[in-house]
Amino acid sequence: MKKYANASLVGVLALTALGVACNLSGAFDGGPASAGQLIVTLLFVLGWGAFSVIARKTGRFRIFALCISALSLLSAALSLLCVLRPEEPTAVLVLLAVNPLYAPIFFYGLRFFASWAGTYAIAAALSAVWLGYCLYALGKS
Repeated sequence: MKKYANASLVGVLALTALGVACNLSGAFDGGPASAGQLIVTLLFVLGWGAFSVIARKTGRFRIFALCISALSLLSAALSLLCVLRPEEPTAVLVLLAVNPLYAPIFFYGLRFFASWAGTYAIAAALSAVWLGYCLYALGKS
């Protein structure tokens, strides 16, 4: 199983790099996403999900997936808070301090059919499910 976990880690890191390469400029421009960016976002979500399932039997990879899923949820939730409450200066400061533009970049493809608020809400829901699975897998060890 460790061989598959190592290979899946390489694959998911490659998908992460692809996500940055394809979605970075769009996330900063803020317009609607293309179909290609949506596909990259879906591959990113599926890749990290598959990695989490494969890594559930490998301690250090399980912890890694847990940390990334927690970062994803934090980033999406803070981004959603900033979109819904832009007048809240504390939210903006926390977002800038904690959020390394994780959700805006990797979930940018969801802008193909959703607003920024919708994108962050979907990203937060996916991240919560992912974090829940990682916590479940950690508890099963």
